[in-house]
This record gives sequence, structure tokens and C-alpha cells, in this order.
Amino acid sequence: GGKNKQLLAQGKDAIEDNGMLAWDPVKKLKLRVPFLTVKVDIYLDEFLPRICELAESSPDRQVKIAACELLHGLVIYMIGNSAFAAKTTKASTESLYHKYYERVFPVMLKLAIDPDPIARDMYTLFCNQIIHWLTNNAHADNPETLALLQSLLDASCDTDAGLRDYGATCICEFVKWSIKQTSRSTDGAQNIKSLLKRLYNLMASSSASKRFGASLVFNRIYQQFREEHTLVDEYAIEILGQLFLSLKMAEADHPSIGTRDQITKAITHITRILSKKANIFLEENHASRRPFIGANEVVALPQLVRWTF
Repeated sequence: GGKNKQLLAQGKDAIEDNGMLAWDPVKKLKLRVPFLTVKVDIYLDEFLPRICELAESSPDRQVKIAACELLHGLVIYMIGNSAFAAKTTKASTESLYHKYYERVFPVMLKLAIDPDPIARDMYTLFCNQIIHWLTNNAHADNPETLALLQSLLDASCDTDAGLRDYGATCICEFVKWSIKQTSRSTDGAQNIKSLLKRLYNLMASSSASKRFGASLVFNRIYQQFREEHTLVDEYAIEILGQLFLSLKMAEADHPSIGTRDQITKAITHITRILSKKANIFLEENHASRRPFIGANEVVALPQLVRWTF
């Protein structure tokens, strides 16, 4: 009744875009403001979509910078609030703010390549710091880390070349710090397994930009990947199979997209890893090693060479 019918005017996307729907039905972003005689709780949840919108696209530079600074402060506040919650349990629990992170991280990545130098400098550094913090997760599949990883992958598969390149650079940093922090936390390598799982989905996607993004990401991270003996042993043959599938699907892509070149480059990298570490792959009795896609018998170099012929 009344004006509610206007909500339904242009379909679901229009409602989401104009900020009618809350990002999270439960208010969580509480700020306690002390006055002389009373402390007032102000909830900033409803302002968050508007703050993101102004930071990203306000024509007034002063408003844009103020929104960028406010968003920066709020994300630090959210991370600070949930800093110790994630470390106390071994199970992967739903974190307090991860629904907000899913919406805010993509905006932050766009701000990190913004034409405005203040926004760019602020968020380039900030995104790196967040990657360093969230890769130190105490257990596998931490929702906040996965929200970050998904945002980085979405950026890497974007049609905007600048954002795509920045997303791939950030994933490289994500992998580097996941490996670096493995000794301190229990499951640093688990982050890389989560990443590979998502890359496989993208490599087999019907969208050319997603396949391009997946191979671009692999070409950025392969140097870190090849140094990790256990990861190479477990995943190299499976990755090669996924890349061949991706190349097969890229047959009909327009050459200007560059999908085939990027995938061929990735295949060259993985074959170089296989030939350099051939002594590992000549052994067949590795229970943890994942087989080639669509050919479960291919788990070692001799079968792989036969398959190739």
C-alpha cells in the first residue's frame, strides 16, 4: 500500500542499487558517542551504502574525500572490533561484519585505482594492510578472508583493464602473505587451496573475461606457487588439466580479448614447473596428488606424456 509499490517498480536490481535494501538486517555498526550526561548509541549501518556511493562517485571532490576518509575509518573500526573474535575459536564461525565486507571490499578496490590521488594513495596502502591482516586467519574458510578473496577474484575478472590488473596484483600479495604466515597460523596454505578451487570454477566459466581473469591470476602467482613443494606436488597436474579445458573453451573467443594467449602462457609456466620438478612427478604413489581433469588415471608424468600424445 501507499508508496511501497514504488519499491517494485523496476525490478530487484533497481531496488538494490538505490539503497532501499539493508545490507544486513541486523544493525551491528554501533558507535558510542559520550555527551556530558548520557552516552548515545548511533548505528551507522544505514549510512554505509551512501558513504560507499559518495566515495566512489561524488562529483564534489571535498565530499568524495570526506566519504573516503569515513569509509576508511569505519573499515578499521569493523576490523578492530572483530580482531579477536576470529582467533578465539578453531571452528569457522560467521563473523560479525563479513556481509558488509562483501559490499565494501569491491568499492575499496575501485578506490585504490581511482583517478583522485588522495583516494588512490589512501586505499592502495589500506588494501595491502587488509590483505596482510586477513591472510593470518586461524582456521580454514574464514568468512572474512573468503569475502576478501572473492572480491579480489571479481576484480581480476572485471572488464575494466586497470581494475583487473590491480585485482591480480592483490591476489599475488594474498598468496605471498598466506605462505609467509603459514608457520604462525594453522592453515595459511588453506587460503591458497580456497583460491585454486575458485580459479578452477573461473577457468571453466562460459564468460571469456572470467577465463581471462583466472589465467591472468595464475600467471601472477605461479612464482610463489612453484616454491611450495607440497602445493606443486598436489595441484600441478590438476591445474594443467583445468588450463587445457579452459583453452578448449576459449576456441571461439574473439582474439582481441587475449584469452588464448593468456592461457597458453599459463600452460607454458606449469609445464616448466613439471619439467623442472620431474623427479617428483615420476613417482606414482602419491595419495594426496590430484589427477588430471577428466582422466583420473593421469597422476604422474608417464601417463601425462601419453595423454599429451
